[in-house]
Amino acid sequence: MPPSPSLSGPPQPPPYPLYNTTYTLHRLSPLHAFTLSSLPSHATALSEILAGSTLRGVRIGLDTSDVSLSRAGALRSVSMRPLRSPDGWAAVHALEDTGIEEDGEGGEGWGVIIEITYEKATYTALLLRDIHNSPATTTTTTTEREGGFTHLPLLLTRLPPPLRTTLLDFLATRFDTRASPMHLPSDFLKNALGGYMDALGEGGGDVRGAVREVVISLAFPPERALGGAGGAGRAAVGGS
Repeated sequence: MPPSPSLSGPPQPPPYPLYNTTYTLHRLSPLHAFTLSSLPSHATALSEILAGSTLRGVRIGLDTSDVSLSRAGALRSVSMRPLRSPDGWAAVHALEDTGIEEDGEGGEGWGVIIEITYEKATYTALLLRDIHNSPATTTTTTTEREGGFTHLPLLLTRLPPPLRTTLLDFLATRFDTRASPMHLPSDFLKNALGGYMDALGEGGGDVRGAVREVVISLAFPPERALGGAGGAGRAAVGGS
């Protein structure tokens, strides 16, 4: 008789949130008074907004006209916690499974993960630091060295549009930060995809399978944004 799952070893941690998924990218200016010790209170404040409470005396609810969000059910929880590196991800979840609380101020972090859980869906946002040129967000002296500001320049969201708008408003109001859409140049995307395929092939990976998963979307600016080059733009789009 095969052993039960509970006796066959520790449960596997969930997949690392940066892998095998897609996100909408925004640039973020530095966040004011954003510390790890205050993450639980920030999560509570965001939860109250999503539930239709008030922000600085103004009632701010969530537009549930989006189909996917309207089917998600009631809000269950909102959490904010440090995002560990891929190497530390499994260790953190092993501590959670044993009931031991993680030391929120220790270890090497890549940023902060926000998880918004409804009855039938879970949505994720990541605030990432520059792991090569900035201090870890898990240190207690980050805001002291930066004059009260924390640098998490990249925001990744996997959220329905109304939920994304609410989160961006929350970050701007609570942390005095500004979010702007991040547009990646064509050359960067081409080089990144080529480098990924080269590394995958050299490592013996499934290149054909990876290619099947690649989705390329083309978008053109509105006609009014083309200015004086409107005729040329229409000609290019209207070809064969």
